[in-house]
Amino acid sequence: MSELETPLPWSSTLTALADGVGASLRERATLVPVAQRRAGSVTAEACSWDGSVRVVVAADGAVTSIALSPSAFDRNTPEALATIVMATVQTAAAEARAQAGEAWQSFRADDATVLAATARAAGGFDVLTDHWSR
Repeated sequence: MSELETPLPWSSTLTALADGVGASLRERATLVPVAQRRAGSVTAEACSWDGSVRVVVAADGAVTSIALSPSAFDRNTPEALATIVMATVQTAAAEARAQAGEAWQSFRADDATVLAATARAAGGFDVLTDHWSR
């Protein structure tokens, strides 16, 4: 067997590591649609400080509902009511973004698990580093 045909001492380790990473990535790819559905189905509701405005906002920031109490018109000028509505919409939108982020957080936390498992599996990299440090 020539020197080019002789397997390097670390080639099987590297192949096994690459196979493991590939399998992890394929598994993770199946979880992306689940996280997308969770994040996309989020809605958040907020009420104004005085209870005169209630707003529901979807994960994409779309306002899906605005409810005004009858007293909202009695207690506020149109300009003040518009300010209250906008503030309540912004509060609901921030909550929707936070909830959507939480839906992705478990997915991102799993990334750390995959990286840690890959690092553990890479114990064979000692062979690689020993080889290259010569």
